[in-house]
Amino acid sequence: MADTLDEKGAPLLNRAFSSYPVGSVFKLVVAAAALEKGVSTSLVYDCPGSISVDGMEFKCFNGVGHGKVDLEKAIAYSCNGYFIKLTEQMKPEELLSMAEKLGFGSSVELAPGMSSSAGNLPVKKDLSNPKAKANFSFGQGDLLATPLQIAAMVNTIASGGLYTEPSLVEGLVDENLVLTEQEQPKQAERVISSQTAGFLQKAMRASIEYGTSKRVSPRQTGRGKNLHGGNWPDRGGAAGGSVLDIRLLSGLQPEIRDHGIRGGRRRRRNLLRPGFPRNCG
Repeated sequence: MADTLDEKGAPLLNRAFSSYPVGSVFKLVVAAAALEKGVSTSLVYDCPGSISVDGMEFKCFNGVGHGKVDLEKAIAYSCNGYFIKLTEQMKPEELLSMAEKLGFGSSVELAPGMSSSAGNLPVKKDLSNPKAKANFSFGQGDLLATPLQIAAMVNTIASGGLYTEPSLVEGLVDENLVLTEQEQPKQAERVISSQTAGFLQKAMRASIEYGTSKRVSPRQTGRGKNLHGGNWPDRGGAAGGSVLDIRLLSGLQPEIRDHGIRGGRRRRRNLLRPGFPRNCG
């Protein structure tokens, strides 16, 4: 056991309960906040590949411009500039409120004595800084979340806008493993409209059909990027067996730095291959 505790890679660390920088999958939260506020999905931004905010330059991946993009294309192509401009139309409290509704900033108790990290959600004062707000728009800065929180957020979209806190316990059993007490299921709460959820499902599908996730199979909803436009190998993504009828949802946290996003792709394929036919989704 002592050798395992000291082993490189910390195999006993519960990564699902641990906090990490979020990255671009958080754009789904920002998009949800904008749509619930009434921002049009047809809002267009002409992306040159980078944008300056209060003297700081923020780049899209490799600094390559996306041209004119609406909200769907901004999600599909993971356009940082679009989301920076989008959050300029929104108050910090509107962004934070949506993040809280989707479970960010709160610990999850899966079972007695088994709770996740709460992560870190910036406060209103933090986001009054334009550069901090720009970072927040695509999941960077001080924002931290667990893979469990990311999975719950994507599950909300898959469920048509209903958030259910993750749970693990089915009930209590006796010494013969006979179920003696059924755990009451946690109540789902509507946190975004079915229209907003439907649009986000469509945008997630667009990411697969023509966007940054085109090479990933099956559906990937987001990947982390760093401030300089590169990919963080240890930033999370989320995958579902089908965008419109998700039967499996997984939060993936590849941490092998010499593989990066390619490692995440392989892990998704290996995870889902045994349980899904090739035409699933």
